[in-house]
Amino acid sequence: VSDHSSDVIGALTKELHQLGVSIHLHTEVKRVVGEGRFEYLETKDGKKITGDACIVATGGLSYRSTGSTGDGFRFAENVGHKVTQCFPSLVPMETKEPWICELQGLSLRNVEAKILDGKKELYKDFGEMLFTHFGVSGPLIISASSYVGKKFMDKNGQKKELTLEIDLKPALTEEQLDQRVLRDFEENHNRQFKNAITKLFPTKLIPVMLELGGIDPEKKVNSIEKEERKQLPLNCSPTQLIEKNSRRSCNVGYFFFRT
Repeated sequence: VSDHSSDVIGALTKELHQLGVSIHLHTEVKRVVGEGRFEYLETKDGKKITGDACIVATGGLSYRSTGSTGDGFRFAENVGHKVTQCFPSLVPMETKEPWICELQGLSLRNVEAKILDGKKELYKDFGEMLFTHFGVSGPLIISASSYVGKKFMDKNGQKKELTLEIDLKPALTEEQLDQRVLRDFEENHNRQFKNAITKLFPTKLIPVMLELGGIDPEKKVNSIEKEERKQLPLNCSPTQLIEKNSRRSCNVGYFFFRT
C-alpha cells in the first residue's frame, strides 16, 4: 500500500481500459436527453454520447473549484425530476469587517454562537470557532450554517438581515462578568487600560477590542467609570454571511461580541 491517491487513480483507469470503457476528459456536458429512459449526453461542442444508462455523479454546487457547479441538478430537471430550492449548508461565513483579517488564525474555545432573525433565535450552541482571512469558520460556525441556510431569504427570495452574536464568556452572568472586570481593574488600577485587559482577551484580539471599545487605550484604569465599563459588550459593524465555497451571497447580519 503506497497511500498515494495517484495509485488509486491508476488502478481504476487500468480496470476501465480492460473493460473497454471510453474516458472523455475535459469534456463539458451540456445536457442529458431522454424521456422515460436515457438516450444520450450532449456535450458543449455538440457531440452526442449514447449508452444504456447514465449515472450522474457531479456533486452539489457548494465547491465550484472541484467542479461542483450544480450541473447535476440541471441534468435531473432535464429528464423530469423535481429539484427543490438549494440552500448553503456546512460552510464558513464571510464578514465585511476590515479588522477580521487582523484576527486570522485566532481560535476561540468554549464560546457561544447565536444567530437571530430579528428577535427570534434561530441557532445557539457552544464550542470552538476560528477567525480566517475572510470571516469566521470552525465547528461551531459550520454547524450554525446548516441550521440557518433556509433563513437567508424571505418568501419573496430577497436577502434578509440576520444577526450573529459570539459570546466570549458564556459561563458568566452579566453580574459575574462585571465583577471579573472589576477584579482585573483592581489588580491593575494604576495601569493604562490597554495594559489591563490582557487576562480578559486573547492577545490577538486586544487591538481590535481597543479600537472598537470606545475607551481611550491610554486612560488609567482607576479613572474608568461604570458607564464606560458597560461599553465592553461590543457592537461591531455589519457583517455579510455568505457561502464561502461558491461565493453566493446569502444574507446580511450584524456581528456582536459579549465580553
